[in-house]
Amino acid sequence: MKETNPPFKRYVLFCTHCRDEDDCCGDSGNALRDSLKKTIKERGLARFIRVSKTGCLGICAEGPHALLMPDNVLYKDVQPKDLDTILNRAIEGLSV
Repeated sequence: MKETNPPFKRYVLFCTHCRDEDDCCGDSGNALRDSLKKTIKERGLARFIRVSKTGCLGICAEGPHALLMPDNVLYKDVQPKDLDTILNRAIEGLSV
């Protein structure tokens, strides 16, 4: 095993898990992830911020969710209008 620093300064993880029950982040989580990923690429921030998907975060009824790391900030009930707020928080303090 080798320990090293992660290649990105921030990670935004969107829950894309789907359960058999009613509560599910899957489709909306994927759409939000795709939208933020596109914006980050267009703004030239892709080398600083990684947008990815994650499995279930265990609070499906309050989704869709985004998790900003390493800040450890969880966003609940994320809507498309919230993506700018998440991006602004992700770039806080970065030298871009």
